[in-house]
Amino acid sequence: MLVAVTVLRLAIAFVLPFTGDEAYYYFWGVYGGYGGYDHPGMVAWWLWPFVRLGSSEWLIRLPAVLLLPAVSWLTWRIARPAAGRAAEFAGIAVALVPAELLNVLTTTDTPLVLFCLASVLAYQTALRRAAAPGTAAVNRWHWIAGVLLGAALDSKYFAALLAIAFLVFALVSPRRERPWPGLVALAAGAVPLFALNLYWNFENCWLNILFNFFTRHDNVSLSVRNPAVYLVILAYLTAPLLLWRLARRALVAGPDVGRPAGQPPDPARRLVACALAVPLAAFGALSLVKSIGLHWPFAFTPLAFAAGAIWLGEAELRRAIRWVAALSGIHLAVIGAAVLLPLETWQTSRLYDGLVLTVQPRAVMALLEPYASDYAFATDGYSNSVTLSYARRRFAPRTAAQGGGFAADSAANGDFLVFGRGSAHGRQQDRYDDFRPLDRGNILVFRKTRPPLEEYQPFFDQVEYRSAVLRGVTYYLVLGRGFRYAAYRDQVLAVIRDRFYRGPAWLPAGHCFFCERYFGEARCAAAPPG
Repeated sequence: MLVAVTVLRLAIAFVLPFTGDEAYYYFWGVYGGYGGYDHPGMVAWWLWPFVRLGSSEWLIRLPAVLLLPAVSWLTWRIARPAAGRAAEFAGIAVALVPAELLNVLTTTDTPLVLFCLASVLAYQTALRRAAAPGTAAVNRWHWIAGVLLGAALDSKYFAALLAIAFLVFALVSPRRERPWPGLVALAAGAVPLFALNLYWNFENCWLNILFNFFTRHDNVSLSVRNPAVYLVILAYLTAPLLLWRLARRALVAGPDVGRPAGQPPDPARRLVACALAVPLAAFGALSLVKSIGLHWPFAFTPLAFAAGAIWLGEAELRRAIRWVAALSGIHLAVIGAAVLLPLETWQTSRLYDGLVLTVQPRAVMALLEPYASDYAFATDGYSNSVTLSYARRRFAPRTAAQGGGFAADSAANGDFLVFGRGSAHGRQQDRYDDFRPLDRGNILVFRKTRPPLEEYQPFFDQVEYRSAVLRGVTYYLVLGRGFRYAAYRDQVLAVIRDRFYRGPAWLPAGHCFFCERYFGEARCAAAPPG
């Protein structure tokens, strides 16, 4: 079954158009580093060797393609000691969930899922070894579980919910099981990688700390709709009846959910219950004030199938398999039909301009290449810039002026800059864009929307607006000659600094490339209170 699933996923990886998110992480791998704006830097470490082997889409997606067999195997191993043969059906069910089966995109969630599940399995192994008569309360598997947890934390901060789950497990465990020495050893294993991320933040404007805990939370408000959407997401990532029966079982059994009737308590079972319930409950509480993304619980929902095998048995897993297999079959049929339809079928959709950009990047580059000798290229958004930068590296002929190496400078490599303020998301490219060498030069800004005439005039001696039609979409070109860097720094870069690079005063002073580069300050001044 896993061989068949992997072959199918490889086929999808070969034919699926390269997305903006993938291009974004591709450039993390290109430019390297052990941290990033949105998240810690594990995905860059993963992609670093692959991007040096080539820029083919299937090669960059290979870590994600190989992830699903690993997730399936880990789910089986987590459930096997307590569930026996039912654990095999848990592994099969995970592999057939639509979001697992069809997701071949290498993102920050790829290492997160792997390391979270591997940490749970290692901690289980540690608990079972520590429970053997005459053994020490701490063994090497506690430390291994900690190292894996540290790797998960260096992938995405959602792994902190697993750390909290481990703490809850220790709190609800009987004292005779001696959970605390092992937990201390686990924490010691997790600290070095997490400390490395903190050090990177200290030396880089506290970027992913500011993004994850400050700048991305402007839309927090009490909502009734979000919890309902979150329940739909959980049902989609698992199986509705399986999840409902697990919740009912937990409510009936109360805090002793880890103990089967007539059997002594098994701490490894209780660990699965905590590792599943604590993160999902935390997301549920967060959904009261914030919209939960489909991928947020992705690292923890495989444990629902492991828990189903342990507490509900083989028959329930067989029903879950029928549900997820049918759902995946519907997805494949719809996707297959959509691929066969002409691109213009979606012309009435408001997403059509972005779809053309994603599916036809080579054609977009053909529109722009006549300007390559006279202009540095830019767009007004991060996704558009990385999508077209990847297309230019992949398809367009390179000139000597475009470079082509791995120097951390977008313009030097012929990549697309981001011209303007941009959004709170996707600002990793701020590290690579340097507007200082472009002073008095020419910049072409590619846009999907009509540019306001007055928006670009303060920053150039001369501005010309043109348009180009591709597959029924009108794209707009802003041709700016004589770039006024000083005006751009004062009116755009200063606003970016104040909005995204000023942290609270209590963060220790480190370095900040953005303020050093543009404003001659070692660190951006702290944001004013409130």
